Amino acid sequence: MIKKLLKQLYRRITVGKRYSSETYTKYLKFLSVQIGERTTIFDHEHTIIDVTRPWFVKIGNDVQITSGVNILTHG
Repeated sequence: MIKKLLKQLYRRITVGKRYSSETYTKYLKFLSVQIGERTTIFDHEHTIIDVTRPWFVKIGNDVQITSGVNILTHG
């Protein structure tokens, strides 16, 4: 049990804002990315959402983003 808690704590420290789908979407919302309700990012550690221009990114409700997705705000 302690080993599992330590592993989760280590992961939370090393991965940071990408610890879970919830923490990553909260971080993106904090940066002014428009994200709808019930949005899930399945592979939050390897999904890249460009936040250099967060006002360009609008993700609707009930969206599921899978592994390897890159959302860019520039060409």
